[in-house]
Amino acid sequence: MATPSITPEHQQFYLAALREGATHKRAAKDSGVSYSTWNRYRKSNPWFEEFIEEAIEEGSDELEEEATRRAVKGIDKPIVYKGEITGYTKEYSDTLLIFLLKARRPEKFRERQEVQHTGPDGLAERMAEGRRRLVRERTREREYLE
Repeated sequence: MATPSITPEHQQFYLAALREGATHKRAAKDSGVSYSTWNRYRKSNPWFEEFIEEAIEEGSDELEEEATRRAVKGIDKPIVYKGEITGYTKEYSDTLLIFLLKARRPEKFRERQEVQHTGPDGLAERMAEGRRRLVRERTREREYLE
């Protein structure tokens, strides 16, 4: 069975969809060419990958801008009363805001886990008690010298 040829027009539709944040499957559908045909085309035309990567990067920027807009500026959500829109309320996405903060400042907003090693036979507690005893002894020495 012959593979349908992918024209420059198909390429334009495929890349345009990726630039808008679409998945490869969605881009294939928008271009009018099957997903499997696009996969074969990409394998046999490695030069096209550079254009795909660029389009995906642009699409990722678009998605990030939309997430930022929804998180910071919010969206107008209609207020419906008895089937009629009576007004709008601003709705913000805390979840999107959290993800944006984690992506931009992972050192500050990443999930933290605290691991405490106790060691065999309560070693951590014995060491803590030793430190407390040392502090008490040094305090007594200073008081004695004064």
